[in-house]
Amino acid sequence: MVQRTRGQMAEALAGAMREKTEELLDWCEEMPRPTLEQIEEKVLAWREALGTAATELLVGSQEACAPAVVQCPRCGQEAVNKGLRQVHVESRVGGVKFERVYYYCPRCRAGFFPPG
Repeated sequence: MVQRTRGQMAEALAGAMREKTEELLDWCEEMPRPTLEQIEEKVLAWREALGTAATELLVGSQEACAPAVVQCPRCGQEAVNKGLRQVHVESRVGGVKFERVYYYCPRCRAGFFPPG
């Protein structure tokens, strides 16, 4: 989790947009006469990459809202904060990776990412 200001988040999104747009324009220069299907596939991949970047950024910023005390969902005992761990989730925008606080329950000997 990285604490970012609104301005930093806007710059990160703009950077992702610039990078992916340059890739799209490079492809256009390399493909002098693409078919409609090729263009559609490239634009859909471009849209997916931008959606993934935005989702990862926004989800990663949500950790600031994590509760101070987390209880084990199995036994209810207070869980131990084990720091940040990267997690990969399949979402409606595709696969996204972000860091979340990982907790461990000494009684159950199990780890988890809250809320579940």
